[in-house]
Amino acid sequence: MESTEEKFVVDTNVLISALINSDSVVWEIVEVEDLDFLVPEIVVDEIKTHKNLIKDKLSSQESKEEYEYLISEIFHSIIVVPSSVYEEKVEQAYDIMKSIDEKDTEFLALALTYDSPIWSDNGDFQEQEKVEVYTTEQIVGKLLSG
Repeated sequence: MESTEEKFVVDTNVLISALINSDSVVWEIVEVEDLDFLVPEIVVDEIKTHKNLIKDKLSSQESKEEYEYLISEIFHSIIVVPSSVYEEKVEQAYDIMKSIDEKDTEFLALALTYDSPIWSDNGDFQEQEKVEVYTTEQIVGKLLSG
């Protein structure tokens, strides 16, 4: 998994947004060859938890059967990182996130492990100062300028 490619830790909200809207710019971003997109393994469970919400919000021109295809595609484009890889940073991440949103601890732990920014459209990550945070709009700007 080690590479010289730039890495971003992707928050679940970005993935759910892409699953709900298959025309989302997120799909184009995750296909960029020289970037690695990492998620903690809890994302798999979070996506399963929101399965019905995602299916309900799929646009009318997409069939509900599209869900399985979209899930397959999104997980083909990202790297699911086992918790054993970032477990040493969980306590530090928890100390930072406990007063913000402790459910985001594993994302921050993963970002700390790889010294990588977080890609999130959730303002909670902006409240910490340990790692950089990019919104989807900022990622697009970075790609267009780079």
